[in-house]
Amino acid sequence: YEALSRFDTTPRRPPDEWFAAAHEVGLGQALEETAITLALGALEWIPPDVGLGVNVSPRCLMQDSLVSCFDGVEGHRITLEITEHEEVRDFDALSHRMAELREAGFTFAIDDAGAGYSGLSRILRLKHEWIKLDLDLTRGVDVDPARRALARSLVYFAHEIGASTVAEGVE
Repeated sequence: YEALSRFDTTPRRPPDEWFAAAHEVGLGQALEETAITLALGALEWIPPDVGLGVNVSPRCLMQDSLVSCFDGVEGHRITLEITEHEEVRDFDALSHRMAELREAGFTFAIDDAGAGYSGLSRILRLKHEWIKLDLDLTRGVDVDPARRALARSLVYFAHEIGASTVAEGVE
């Protein structure tokens, strides 16, 4: 499963716009942590052998307050999907945080590979267990040779490094 935020309020905006607005006014960390905490509450209704993916920005992942959100959670049930909406400024620090969480059983996905800041350098440096192919890449993959070639390349790359792939937007 993947936990996704939805906002039932006006003005109607996509979730990424609400999160961006929250970050602009200094409430981004609080909103991300609230969304993650609410998502983790759903674990009791998900079979114990099934995992849950939650989105997290690189900036939020670096905060100690986020790590405390996972107190009492079995790490092997959670995949942290690192969002692509912001640039990673310190790969070493982020890699260190990811290593700490991996020791507790958490896995990582690069969310929306092929979009935003999810470039090849980021994919190479962070060594995610999952590579999620962006909706814009998978949409039309059946009729667009360029999309198909890029998707095939990312799937092959994932296989070579021992990661798995997920194609977003398959309806």
